[in-house]
Amino acid sequence: MDAAAINKLISRLGRTYAELISEGLIFRGSLMPLLDTAENEEWVQFPVEGVELWFAKKNVIFEKVLCTAAKFIFNVEKRGILKKGTHLFKPK
Repeated sequence: MDAAAINKLISRLGRTYAELISEGLIFRGSLMPLLDTAENEEWVQFPVEGVELWFAKKNVIFEKVLCTAAKFIFNVEKRGILKKGTHLFKPK
């Protein structure tokens, strides 16, 4: 997943899981509960190592994109997606 794909996902915060699938931004995959308890209020999908997509359980609305920087940056640089001196996210 490159910076452009992450930026596109960020711009879609507030959309539903189904909308993201229909737009081709994510693949239908297993949404996992954040916690293994009845109080769990969020679902998480891990499309690639180092990236988490969080959805509200009650309405499956896309709420958060979390990137584990150490693993993610290493993987991105290793594959040559992010060149040295460039920014992962485009400032607004």
